[in-house]
Amino acid sequence: MPLATRNHPKLTLEGARAVLAAGQRRAAEINCPMNIAVVDDGAHLLAFERMDGARPASISISLVKAQAAAMRRSPTNPVMAGEQFNVPLGLLIHKGQGPQYDYCHFHYRNSGTLLAMGADPIDALRQMKNTATDPYSGGRNFVGHYAIRKWNVVPVSSPIEVQYSMAGGTAIANGAVSHATSAPPSAGPEISATASTRTGSPTILKGNSGEGVP
Repeated sequence: MPLATRNHPKLTLEGARAVLAAGQRRAAEINCPMNIAVVDDGAHLLAFERMDGARPASISISLVKAQAAAMRRSPTNPVMAGEQFNVPLGLLIHKGQGPQYDYCHFHYRNSGTLLAMGADPIDALRQMKNTATDPYSGGRNFVGHYAIRKWNVVPVSSPIEVQYSMAGGTAIANGAVSHATSAPPSAGPEISATASTRTGSPTILKGNSGEGVP
């Protein structure tokens, strides 16, 4: 087996513009202005265009869909269900530690989400072998049961109902902390928090310190 590949085809800027034009034609055919993003095979942005009348809120969605298609080597046109949602979800998560970032109550089948967030795939093998170097549980838990304090990834338990029951409390607490640290003293005790729960997918939470994950 060769140690390197040669003559790998690359999409050029001119090619990306041709893709944009094709996307515009299709959008015109269905009378639906769109945000169109074109990335290379490494999921790096090459070209982007927002058509007149396209929704500004869909800009980030178009970027994530293009990146997910490149990383998964498959189109995102069909509606994603179950675990297919994991990779684009990981690209959307605002990771970090503390109430200004997203909190993640993951299901044990969310390896794709962690990888998209930047986790080292070798760490999953360490947990599988119950080694002391497993960064998630020190070798004390099953594979797929993650816990990453620096990314607000709450320890995973096998019954998904446990994550769901904790998720609401996390959202309320995160909203309360965000309000206490950002609102003026005269402001009322309103709490704004959103939670997204999907069967077989993680629960992502965000307080009123910023936008939530859809």
